[in-house]
Formats: sequence, structure tokens, C-alpha cells
Amino acid sequence: MDKVYTTMAVADKLDTALQEFLDYGRTKNLSPHTIGYYRDRLRLFFGYCRDTQHINEPNLVTVVSARGFITYAMDKGYSIKTINHTMTAVKALYNYLMDEGTIPISPVARIKPLKTEHKMIHAFGDKDIEDMLRQCNRKTFVGLRDYTILLTLIDTGLRVSELCGLEAGDIDWSSGFMRVLGKGSKERQVPFGMTLRRALRDYVNRKGHVGGDHRLFVNQFAQPLDRRLVRLILVKLGQKAGVTGVRVSPHTCRHTFAKNWILNGGDPFSLQRILGHTTQEMVSQYVNLATEDIRVQHSKFSPGDRLAQATTGRRVILR
Repeated sequence: MDKVYTTMAVADKLDTALQEFLDYGRTKNLSPHTIGYYRDRLRLFFGYCRDTQHINEPNLVTVVSARGFITYAMDKGYSIKTINHTMTAVKALYNYLMDEGTIPISPVARIKPLKTEHKMIHAFGDKDIEDMLRQCNRKTFVGLRDYTILLTLIDTGLRVSELCGLEAGDIDWSSGFMRVLGKGSKERQVPFGMTLRRALRDYVNRKGHVGGDHRLFVNQFAQPLDRRLVRLILVKLGQKAGVTGVRVSPHTCRHTFAKNWILNGGDPFSLQRILGHTTQEMVSQYVNLATEDIRVQHSKFSPGDRLAQATTGRRVILR
């Protein structure tokens, strides 16, 4: 009995470290989504530590046992993305423990992320967007709301969580900017165009008859929309519009905004600020996406190729 009690008491040291870290995150005003992300990833890692390594204390984790988790997770079929995210959470925990003086050095500091293949970023075409907007019956509250949601995502590049957090008071009608609360509760100003301004005006006026709390986007019962419902709205619009070849999601709207920003002559640094990215890494992928789109367009409309076709009667193929 005493042995079991001792094991449980020691095992609590992992749970205690996790709980203290999550409490610290709340004092730093991390979002519930981020807190949940850390909790789930660290539980996965600690489960491995207990079950396969018989490690019950944070300070007993070594670089060898941490690397063992990576092999273990790969054998279990976890994706590289999940493994990397888990190790990112573990590193954050151990940085916290070092700052608190609980451990002298992080055992995972030297572990590098697994290399991942860069997936092609897909965006909506103009016809996709037009067809989805056409599915919205703006004579109804729900139809006008769905139209405004899609147009907001396409025109601003907001994350779905940022869209759900919008309040009517966040819209500055005179300046054409909206106040957005992004990751880490960082506030930024995001511009929007005249077409969206008109849609927002119509929607806000219609919402006044529905009522509800301060949240901008609500259902017909005046309850705020969450990320799951917004995703479902877009999926249904995509199905009705017959959109194929691209995933219909809020993040695809974000990709579409970014690609069109670059294609229309916007600069990458302004795009970084609008999207709320801390580095240029993701923005550079949007630049590459737009560059590829430009190359494809050039192959279709190249003046040199058209001249050659006119003079020789055959099309020149670029290689």
C-alpha cells in the first residue's frame, strides 16, 4: 500500500508541473484554444514518459528519452506535424521550468523539428468565390450573415477565431479599419474595402432586429458563432456552389486573400502586419504561390510566344 501511495505521489509531479505551466499561461492571457493545445500535447508526451520510460518527474526526462518519444510517436502513426507541435509544447514547458528555477537546463533544447514536406497552398479562384457568394440569400438574416462572413474572410484574411471574436464596436466605419484580437491577445488594425463596408452595414442593421450580445456574428437565436459553425457554413456554401479541387475552409479564404494581395501589387511587409504573422516565413510562401500563378499566366499570355505563334503558325512551349 505504501509503495502504491508513493508512486502516485511521485506521478503527481508531472501533473503538478503541467498544471502550473497552464496556470502560468492563463496569467499571460493565452487563449483557451492555446491552453488546450498545450494541455493535449503535454499529456501525450507525459503519457509516453510514464508508460514506456517509467519517468514520473519532469527533471528525470533526458534528451535520449525525449528523442525516444519521437520514434515512439512515429511508430504509432502520429503525423510529423503532431510530433513537432508536441515537442514545441514540451520545449515551452521546460523553458518555463528553467525560468522558475525548477531545473538547471532543458533536456529538449537541442532537439530539432522533423523536416516536413511543404504542401502546396491552394486558394480559391474568382469563380469559386463568386459562386459561393451567389448561394447566400441576402433577403434573409442567415443568408446575409453568411454572405458577410465569407466576404469578411476573403477581404481581410482574418483567422476564423479572430472573425468569431469580432464585436460591432471593433469596426471603425470612418477609417475603414477593424480592430482584431489575434494570437497571444495581440491587437492589430486590419483594413477592409468598400464592398465589405456595405455588406457589414447591411448586416449590422439586420442584426439589430435579432439582438444578442456584443459579438458581431450570431445565429438566428442571437447566440455567438464559434469556429466549428463558421467552418460548417463555408463547407455548405462550397457544396451548394459545386466548388472542387480546393478545400473549402476559413483558412483557404486566408490563403486566397494573401495570394490576391501579392498578385494585385501589395507588399509582403504590409501583408505580414495585416495577417498578424510575427515572421516573414509564411508570407514568403504566399509570395511563392503568387509567383507561380504569375508564371502560369505568363505561359498563357506571353507576348513573345504570341508573336512567335503569329509568325510561324505554331505555339512555342516554354520549358
